[in-house]
Amino acid sequence: FFEGALRRLTTTMSRGIDYSKWDNIGDSSDDEASGPRVTRLAAGSKIHLDKSGEVLIEPNAVPDPKVTIQDSRPLAAPTTYSTTNGASVATHHWGQEADSVTLWVIAPPGTRGRDLQVDIQERSLQVKAQGQALLDADLAYPVHAEPEDLEACWEVIDWPEDEAARRLIKIGLRKKAPNRVTVWWKKVFPTDPEIDVTAIAGRKDGSWRQSWEEAHELLRERAKQPKTEIYV
Repeated sequence: FFEGALRRLTTTMSRGIDYSKWDNIGDSSDDEASGPRVTRLAAGSKIHLDKSGEVLIEPNAVPDPKVTIQDSRPLAAPTTYSTTNGASVATHHWGQEADSVTLWVIAPPGTRGRDLQVDIQERSLQVKAQGQALLDADLAYPVHAEPEDLEACWEVIDWPEDEAARRLIKIGLRKKAPNRVTVWWKKVFPTDPEIDVTAIAGRKDGSWRQSWEEAHELLRERAKQPKTEIYV
């Protein structure tokens, strides 16, 4: 590019400078047409000269560092517990799936697992810390309380988002219901406020009644079968 410009300048100088083209300076009333045109280029832009001698300007593809795009939507605060299909009250949080309930009982700061006694019965739940009851209430629905259900069914975890540095006792409960019947809990304890189970995502309307009728139909079919007599 520069070599070509230098050759053209050298040729012009060798031929002599023609000053006649400057004779009419100032005669035109259109300053914009006769004056020089200045093109401002953004930082990082590139200039190319093609084979025909035309100047090509390539804009900068990198955004202006002064312009920033931010998402103004606030981020949801993470929580240690989940209230999916459940709720939060003053003493505990809870959530549920089709066959189980997870309960997070709020415990004082510094609570350790060895300080706790957790007693799960089919219709009641009791949690004590160093002999003092943190929770002692009947359950709104029955749960399985067999030995295999009580082993490793609870643990003490930190609650980082709590300003008082309290801890949570996470307890897993397995729902007790007739075979092939899904029961969605409206609450964990009788004193809890009820949730709207019809709003649970994926819940089929009338599924409980349909499963119940299917179970009864199966029992009726078995009752119709002839009994086999056994002679001793």
